[in-house]
Amino acid sequence: MDQIVVQKAKHSKKLLFNFAYNNEELERLESKLSEFNPFKVLKAERYEIRHSNFLAWLLDPYENHLIGDYFLKKFLKEVLLGNEEFAERHELMFNTDELLSLELGDMEVRREWHDIDILLISHRFKLLILIENKVGASESRGQLNKYLDICRSEFPAHDTIPVFLTLYGDEPSNSEYALLSYEEIYRLLKFSRDIWSGRINQKVIDFITYYIKILEVLLMKDEELSMLCKKIYAEHKEAIDLIKDYTEKTDYEGAVKIFFDAHTELEQLGWTSNQTWFLPKKLKEKLPNNMMERWGSVYPVSIWFWLGKKNSKFGVVLEIGPFKDQEKRVKLLNHLKNNGVDVSDWAMEHAGETRYTRLSSKYKKFEEWDDEKKLGDELIWLYQDTKWQNEIKKIFEVVESFDFR
Repeated sequence: MDQIVVQKAKHSKKLLFNFAYNNEELERLESKLSEFNPFKVLKAERYEIRHSNFLAWLLDPYENHLIGDYFLKKFLKEVLLGNEEFAERHELMFNTDELLSLELGDMEVRREWHDIDILLISHRFKLLILIENKVGASESRGQLNKYLDICRSEFPAHDTIPVFLTLYGDEPSNSEYALLSYEEIYRLLKFSRDIWSGRINQKVIDFITYYIKILEVLLMKDEELSMLCKKIYAEHKEAIDLIKDYTEKTDYEGAVKIFFDAHTELEQLGWTSNQTWFLPKKLKEKLPNNMMERWGSVYPVSIWFWLGKKNSKFGVVLEIGPFKDQEKRVKLLNHLKNNGVDVSDWAMEHAGETRYTRLSSKYKKFEEWDDEKKLGDELIWLYQDTKWQNEIKKIFEVVESFDFR
């Protein structure tokens, strides 16, 4: 077995050597990618929030790009004309022609208001444009409905135009949202840049051009880059996959280490590619470890971190796992409910059937997955949240009082 491990390690090293030191295509790729671009310096191509920042800047008539509401009206035109009968279907105060003729210089732009990516408000025309921006991530359950309800509740006299912006125009779960893609944003930006070139500050034109180049990479519109990437991956697939596996694991491992270094009273119990299971050491000593079916923990109750890169968020969860003896599990849930723990009615109705019962959870948006220090600090912040700590303390006290015999 040891000989096999040694041979595998030698093979991996050879793959990486050939990839790194005997690869002219890689040199060409590095040369192309090393071209200066401020968005690349800020890693804007990776993070949804930075795309939203750029769009909010350009959509804001008061900003220092000095093009007023020009791009805003181009954006609105793309939304309305790209989604047939949108204005009529939503029974808006203005029809499409009227909307596109409005002077929108009073438009206020808000970022992350009630977690809405971009919200544009015209009090003069009683108009809202709600933009949910998804770059690589998918929408969360009920997210679009919630944002629309908030807008209509806070601004009942305003018309709301909800827009679901994704890379390629994905269908939203809520059909009231108009579709828009970054393909269309890319086209609008190129047209707008060409129209305004020579008429406004060259630094603004350069800034827009840098962002256009980022979209070219994101949307794979750079043919030279596409061909280089395909050729390199075809010739060095095994080495690239190996690098990916090691670096992704290392980033997460480093963040988890930061968390446990800050919380020495906790003990790590289990690990998967996107989950880490743990418990307070004092509680762990009081719980049985022989009554669970296969789970991330050998204990009846556990805390675990969940990292969802695709959903651009992470969370901490306190959960009851699957018992070998389902009757004992039902008794524990009843004990929790009878002692003031918030166990949902659905969970109690199906207590004899379910294997997992989530007692408490907390989630947070996150996108900078390659920054292990920031992720580690965020894990600490999430776990130390006062409300969360009060909830789990109460739950643990009730669990400790249960007779597991």
